[in-house]
Order: sequence, then structure tokens, then C-alpha cells
Amino acid sequence: MQRQEMRRLGVYRYESAPTREGQMRIRVAVLSVVVCALAVAVSSPASGRSTPSAPPNACPPGSTNTDYCQIVPGQYCKGLSKKKIPGQKKSPFAQCTSAMAKLKKNPDLTASRACSGLKKTKNAKARPSARKAYVACVKAGHRLKHDLANSGG
Repeated sequence: MQRQEMRRLGVYRYESAPTREGQMRIRVAVLSVVVCALAVAVSSPASGRSTPSAPPNACPPGSTNTDYCQIVPGQYCKGLSKKKIPGQKKSPFAQCTSAMAKLKKNPDLTASRACSGLKKTKNAKARPSARKAYVACVKAGHRLKHDLANSGG
């Protein structure tokens, strides 16, 4: 064949068929790709198999330590910003997590009282964002109190 005909057919590098060693390398490469694809397909949850999922605060089987099974305070404050608001000493997330810890220790404390430090700021431009963080913290506090009431602890 002429070079032009080979290029037209899509053959650019080889002017002759690959050697036996080259054929083996190609087979090994293709086989490894297929095996990897099958392994990913079998192990992915989208393969049609559903594994039973435990609730986020479920204890591992055989565990007797109930402290291990409780949700950490930061889980309730997930949506809050981790950047500090001007005029405040801590980020809204940090203030919210400390408020959740206070609520967990003292069940008589209200959520708005625990989060009261969030709405105080010295910077007038930051007041709307501080107010928004305060409202989110109070909502998180109500969720924590609800969960504590339902769990009996």
C-alpha cells in the first residue's frame, strides 16, 4: 500500500502489522481496562444493589457506649459560614457549634438565648449577615432540642 492510502484508512504509525510482543502488550492493556471497569461497576451503588443505610447517629453493632452514637454539634450548623463576620471574634459556624454544645449541656436554655452572641456585631454593614447567621443558629438549636427530646436524652 502507498502511504497516502494508509493515511486515508487511518493508519499513521505502523507500516507493517505489530509484532507478536506488541500484540501481547495490547491484549494485556485491554484486559486490564476491562477488569478495572468491571470492578468499578460491581462496587458502585448505582449498579442496582441497594445496601441498607444506617441513620447518621446509629451505633455500630455490639457497641454499648451511647456517647459515641450521638450527633456532634457541628452537624446542625452545616450551612453556616466559616468566615468571620467583621466585628465578631469567631465565625458564625464556630459560634453556632458552641451554642449547640451549651444547649446539649443545659436543656433549660432556649435556642435564641444560646445563639444570642451571633446577632451582636460592632460593624453596621455586617448586621444583615449577622442576623441571618443568628436565625440559622436558632433553627439549628430547635432541631437539636427536637432530636434530644425524641432520643430521650
